[in-house]
Amino acid sequence: MMYRLSLCLLACLFLLPAPARAEDLLMHDSVYYTMDDGIMSPEEMELEAGQIFQMCQINHFQNTNYNCECLAGAFLIQREKLGPMVPQSQIFDDLTLKNPVSECADTVSIAGTTYSMCLRQNGQRRAAKNDAPEYCSCVANKVALDFKKRPRLTPGYVQSLTYNSMLHCNDPENRPKTAASEAAKTAN
Repeated sequence: MMYRLSLCLLACLFLLPAPARAEDLLMHDSVYYTMDDGIMSPEEMELEAGQIFQMCQINHFQNTNYNCECLAGAFLIQREKLGPMVPQSQIFDDLTLKNPVSECADTVSIAGTTYSMCLRQNGQRRAAKNDAPEYCSCVANKVALDFKKRPRLTPGYVQSLTYNSMLHCNDPENRPKTAASEAAKTAN
């Protein structure tokens, strides 16, 4: 688990916005917060949750799919419940992979990112059908809702949700009916 987290941190180094520095990514595990006296005080637990928040904020994949404040709060609740001996990476993996917190899924961000990506990738191909915005809106909303139902923070999983949504939304009958789409049908 720590190896996977280290790989994520290494990947973050290459995807960071300009203001972030490598030393800002130094990950302190629970042992760091107990070194002074062997226990983890509520203040130290809050500092660790703050670190989780910052790590989420600088990781584009995490902050697209999760509300970082919510994720840090869920982390703090688990830390308080489980105590300092449970590794930070285990709690984080539990919250994002094993027993993910669906209430922390950021459906607005997911839908917005997916919509933009869909228009870039499919806009010209769908121009003949004149349905790119409707199609991409369907894809974006389906990905966001499916992720919220079962959030798993892995690129492969999010990619499979996107692919399945594209297949689903390719059929106009599967798209939500809008006033614009109904007007276009009656005009033809």
